[in-house]
Amino acid sequence: MQDRRTAIGDLPGDGFLSLTDLSQDALAGAIERTLAGEVPMPPKLARELLSMHRIQGPRAQARVTTLTPRENETLQLMASGMSNKQIARALTISTHGAKRLVGSVLAKFDAPNRTAAVVSAVNAGLV
Repeated sequence: MQDRRTAIGDLPGDGFLSLTDLSQDALAGAIERTLAGEVPMPPKLARELLSMHRIQGPRAQARVTTLTPRENETLQLMASGMSNKQIARALTISTHGAKRLVGSVLAKFDAPNRTAAVVSAVNAGLV
């Protein structure tokens, strides 16, 4: 019989959970977001990592990125740690529409993921 810790450790997944804020709801939400292809991370941790990057990170040449007003709203919601489903609710659009807007923001920042896009936006002074 396989050890439970090893079995859980072998599962694919990315992201972070705060042990101090861990609850059944938080764990369920993180699993749901992971299955949806997102990388769960508490907003507080994301903000701390972003602020560390601003202080210590390399100062790459910022590319001028022009966002539509709706993409800018989406970027702000992404920066606050919202999932596509949460963004859809906040903007009163479909989840598909939110996914399209997030994809557009990622493409404009040439970012492989949401975190990289938000870091680029912070460095460009958009967030």
